[in-house]
Amino acid sequence: MWLPTATEISSGRITLRNIDVSVTDVDNSGVDWIVRGVGSDWAPGNATLVHVPGLVYLLQANGASKVYTVACPCAVNPSELEMNGVQFRLGCGSLDSDEDGVPDAHDNCPGVGNSDQIDIDDDGVGDACDVDGDACDGDSDGDGDGDGVENGSDHCPLSPSSQPVDGEGCTGAQTIARSCHRDQFVQLGRFVRCVAQAANGAVANGLLTPTQKAEFVSGAARQ
Repeated sequence: MWLPTATEISSGRITLRNIDVSVTDVDNSGVDWIVRGVGSDWAPGNATLVHVPGLVYLLQANGASKVYTVACPCAVNPSELEMNGVQFRLGCGSLDSDEDGVPDAHDNCPGVGNSDQIDIDDDGVGDACDVDGDACDGDSDGDGDGDGVENGSDHCPLSPSSQPVDGEGCTGAQTIARSCHRDQFVQLGRFVRCVAQAANGAVANGLLTPTQKAEFVSGAARQ
């Protein structure tokens, strides 16, 4: 993803100030998203984007489009957007995925909270996620997201470790997102049926509760 810098976004025009806004895929769903108005490209994951306050921006993801505004001093409204079952969090400042006070760009373990940044073996990977030598260092033989599925077999390498996953390393939400893309269905009813079937499978595999399944199906029907 191309991320504009304050210099690039100000080039050729008068801009009094710019604000960093972090966009976080709360459930690490892997769904591609884009923010219209900042020069970003379609991509999954989390990012920090430079915004000009006082404007309206458009977040597109998972077949949905929703607007938000940025004010100065930094205030993002709304701060969370639900995109057909995928939750995005919008915040001021550089991306801090683990909310430990250290921006991802400088965090030696961005997926695990470690505000002290202790790195006893000085290998660039914080002790909080370097216990087995491969939790955060990209070891191809390890389990980067700690979900019990090795990287080589993990189809959802950023699954939150707090949620159950299937044999491919995907949560219920990720399974539905991988199986059913709104833009692949001309008729809404067929898309809803796809979501319902995928959600039923997720319930059967212990990835979702019946209540969570109903929320996904209801969200699909509202598109």
